[in-house]
Amino acid sequence: MLAAVSPASGLPPVAESEAEPGISITGIGFARSRADRASSADPTAVARAVRNARSRAGTIARALGLRVGEVEKVELRQLSQFGERSSAGIAGAAATVRFAIVGGATDAEGALDVEAYGAASAPVRPADPDRSRPIKRAVLAARRRVTPEAAVSARGNAATAARSAGLALGQIVSIAEAPAPYYGYGSSFYDAALGSFGPGRFCGFYRRAVIRPDPKTGVPRVVRRVPRRSCTFQTRYSLNLEVGYLARTR
Repeated sequence: MLAAVSPASGLPPVAESEAEPGISITGIGFARSRADRASSADPTAVARAVRNARSRAGTIARALGLRVGEVEKVELRQLSQFGERSSAGIAGAAATVRFAIVGGATDAEGALDVEAYGAASAPVRPADPDRSRPIKRAVLAARRRVTPEAAVSARGNAATAARSAGLALGQIVSIAEAPAPYYGYGSSFYDAALGSFGPGRFCGFYRRAVIRPDPKTGVPRVVRRVPRRSCTFQTRYSLNLEVGYLARTR
């Protein structure tokens, strides 16, 4: 197996892939939810996450000239990025779904293999950066845009790697979304499109500390905390995809 090739994206090195055959991609979904369901997955949000994964898989398949097949695996992810925070009345879900590739190759033991990573990013430009809903729309639009672009980038990098090694690319075996750096390990999951202050929320309140020197000692101390409203989002949405091909000698 050839070592994976990664473009200069400023991300940490990615370990050797263990991607299974097919298209593995994560979808996210939101739904209105009662407070008593906060500790369990909301069925509507999960269903929308799975549909979102299928939509993303479809854009990747069209970009690479493939067809999406049946669902082969679904993993419900833990939304670790919010900590104890949650949106009142809003549930979020993330589901990593593996789809079969219609007519695709299966990874054969001992076969030549070329793996490459492709990166894409797009600016997030909300119509109103001081309101959560326009920010959410802009982030999701950037996410849709970069998904097929990252797939095309990965295909180009795989072709470059194959030529450099004197190989010819064969069928695609696997396509997988690389986790965001420092997140996405184990069952935890991070996606900037999920929100900043809770599922689907990019604006919220935080308590800003007011610090003053102690009149007796001169040591700075917190004298009070003042609530402040803030809207937070990443100004660019970035994505890494890995593609694995069978290869043959020229």
